[in-house]
Amino acid sequence: MSTLKKFERGQALMEYSMMLFLMGACALIILVLIGPAIGNQLEDALLQIDVSKSHGVQRHGSQAIAVRICHDQFGADHVFYHEEWDRTACIIEFEENDKSRWGVRVLDKVKGKDVEVTAFIQKQGKTWSEFVEYMVSKGYELVH
Repeated sequence: MSTLKKFERGQALMEYSMMLFLMGACALIILVLIGPAIGNQLEDALLQIDVSKSHGVQRHGSQAIAVRICHDQFGADHVFYHEEWDRTACIIEFEENDKSRWGVRVLDKVKGKDVEVTAFIQKQGKTWSEFVEYMVSKGYELVH
């Protein structure tokens, strides 16, 4: 093999190596930039609340779905805890026709994972203090 052919082959290998290096560097930069977003999505997927055993939709229909969506997107405005049952009630406050209403999402902890028991919108006609009294009468205490 002539020296020129060896040189050309070596040159091509260097070009391929450089191209692979640049592609790897680009992939690394992309991973660094979007990695946190992928990590957050993965974390969110792992933290999702199990609704497979919930009776929310069967008993309360679209109300349960609306409460789930609001809680998943915006979190709870207030939280009640039932110590005896190790149960949390997440409260989403909203206004409807100039009246305050409360969405309730009741969660149990099963093997460290949140499992929905039910979700519903509290019936109209209760003020916040009446709602708190109602929750306390069911054994819950206001956490925040």
